[in-house]
Amino acid sequence: MIYPYRKVKVSCNDCPERFYRVFNVREDLNLQEVGALIIAYFQGVFEHMWVWRSKKYTYEDKTWLEDFPRKGNLDYALYQLGNCELNAASEITFEYDTGDGWEFTVKVDPEIEGHDFKTAYPRKSSVPWGILLEGKGECIWEDNRSLFNIFLEKGKLSKTYGVPWIGNPKTFDDPLDIQALDKSANAEAKAVMKKFKKANV
Repeated sequence: MIYPYRKVKVSCNDCPERFYRVFNVREDLNLQEVGALIIAYFQGVFEHMWVWRSKKYTYEDKTWLEDFPRKGNLDYALYQLGNCELNAASEITFEYDTGDGWEFTVKVDPEIEGHDFKTAYPRKSSVPWGILLEGKGECIWEDNRSLFNIFLEKGKLSKTYGVPWIGNPKTFDDPLDIQALDKSANAEAKAVMKKFKKANV
């Protein structure tokens, strides 16, 4: 079976050429699932939730909508890259951890590519959500956004600042193992979403 994919580039707003991922994402995924894949590609540890923001709408978790209903806020599980207004705008903001504020710009290629996985992946559940093509920057520094800002400004961290519990300034710019990251991120994103569904989140 041939599965349609869209090519996207996700770049950290503070250092877009230093911390980014380019990948093909399966067309049938909803924005919650795409968000999980993005976090996995940036090697986040899923300690926090995520939202999508466009000029008109905010796409977020349904539990947030239940607790804090607001006009223009929508359930991200009900929308895909191709059926929200992103399809026309071609660009949207993705934010992980609204407390620390890891903001990324997501640019979507309008062209749809078909990938045939009938031989390698006979079941739909085993078909990759994403296909990582390139990227730079090691990972999200969980709960250490301020340290990351200092690192970007100064180029290093002195002992005075301490070190992040996830991420390493010395290896941040090392080349990524694209193939290994692609495999692990796909598996992690699927596992996280499976847990969410079991918990009815």
